[in-house]
Amino acid sequence: MSKKGLSSGEPVLFNGISGVDGSYPFPPMTVANLAALARGVRLEKTFLDKVRSWLDIFLGTDRGTEELDPSLLEKAGWGVIFPRDGDPKIRTALRPLLDWRKSQAAARDELRYREFWGDDGYRRGESMYDFLLQHDAEFGTVDPRQMPYYLLLVGSPEEIPFSFQYDLDVLYAVGRLDLGSPKEYASYAESVIATERARTPSSTSPLRMAFFCPDNLDEASIRARRELVGGLTDRFAAAPQEAWSLDSVLDDFATPEGLCHLLGGGGTPNFLFTACHGLVFPSDDPRLRHKQGALLCQTRGRTTTLKAAVSADEITDRAEVHGLVAFQFACFSAGTPGIELGEELEPTKTVVRSEKAFTARLPQRLLGHPNGGALAVIGHVSRAWTYSFSGFGKAPQLNTFEDTIRRILRGERVGFALEHFNLSFASKAGYLMNLRELETIAPSNGKRDAQLALAYCIAKDARNYVVLGDPAVSAAPTHLGPEA
Repeated sequence: MSKKGLSSGEPVLFNGISGVDGSYPFPPMTVANLAALARGVRLEKTFLDKVRSWLDIFLGTDRGTEELDPSLLEKAGWGVIFPRDGDPKIRTALRPLLDWRKSQAAARDELRYREFWGDDGYRRGESMYDFLLQHDAEFGTVDPRQMPYYLLLVGSPEEIPFSFQYDLDVLYAVGRLDLGSPKEYASYAESVIATERARTPSSTSPLRMAFFCPDNLDEASIRARRELVGGLTDRFAAAPQEAWSLDSVLDDFATPEGLCHLLGGGGTPNFLFTACHGLVFPSDDPRLRHKQGALLCQTRGRTTTLKAAVSADEITDRAEVHGLVAFQFACFSAGTPGIELGEELEPTKTVVRSEKAFTARLPQRLLGHPNGGALAVIGHVSRAWTYSFSGFGKAPQLNTFEDTIRRILRGERVGFALEHFNLSFASKAGYLMNLRELETIAPSNGKRDAQLALAYCIAKDARNYVVLGDPAVSAAPTHLGPEA
């Protein structure tokens, strides 16, 4: 990439490293081909059609009523959505958390707390629009008296699709809990309650944030290290967040052992930001479900890519991740979409296609850990694009990341903190749609290709960040107040 942005003659590289042989699993695309996708000439019509409907909701309506205060559950409300045929054992395992949230959200108005279960639960094939209207919630605005602002989806993306989560998250603060057993759900519920009970607004406990990023000398790694993490650490060093200390584990120190130390090995911070490649496997590889999205650390001195990565297998039962909020910038770090979405770059490329969508195993392990679970993991479904922070203008585009992280460090609830990515999606998607209309009116014969490609990459990338865990958790006690 040139310093002024993406050039028309430059190949576009995708993040992600093959867990089989360490190669790039996605062949580079030309800017012209990517711009063709952005114009909607071929393939991802589903995504482009949704862009317009999302913009109609996001930019054309009121975001919420005066009653909405994201910091207070008694005003914002909290709800949980189960599949219509959900496992009652999971609901029972989560009951302590549900009762805890009910005591907060329904403290003044019982309508601010909702459980969607049984016939009220999510029905297969139901759209966000259908779901809201089914439950008498006004479409296009947030009124917590009709539908709580914070919504926890409980189930796999086969039971409640990622597409439903994306759509709902345009207006609401949405998280997903998809764990392996009722025991893991119970562990997560106990961890959230224990963390919040132990907090007070005047707490003086030290708060630690950490950045983790290897530099594996390939172009995507170099950009993540120098532009994203380098830029963010410089900003936080220049303007420290009150009450937080900053640690950086970078370059040759960003080893699997270094990451395991941060993920429960004695050095767990309150907030951890990782930026690296996520491992990618072919659709028929038996390791797909368990290893896809594993975090690739410094590879020098490691005999195989797998030995340089941290997956769920490296998180031992003795690990202490209780209370952690993690942000993982990596391909497939939150999950892998199934083929039904119809959004692959090439229908014949089956390297990451799976007949069924699934949640990444590493965050599942962290959230449902038997020794006390993490509070939330923010990750990416499908590929993460370096152009989410690099592309427009001469300087890296870091404000969305910085503002989200600062909200988390201030004690804002995680689902609300991620609204910056929704704003980024809306602004870039709006720019993309305007460019497409300009191309229809006055074709540029390739002169707008770089702009189209960048707008497309950034809009799609911002859409695919999701919260795994309860969206109402926070990394600091600032906003718990009388609710706790």
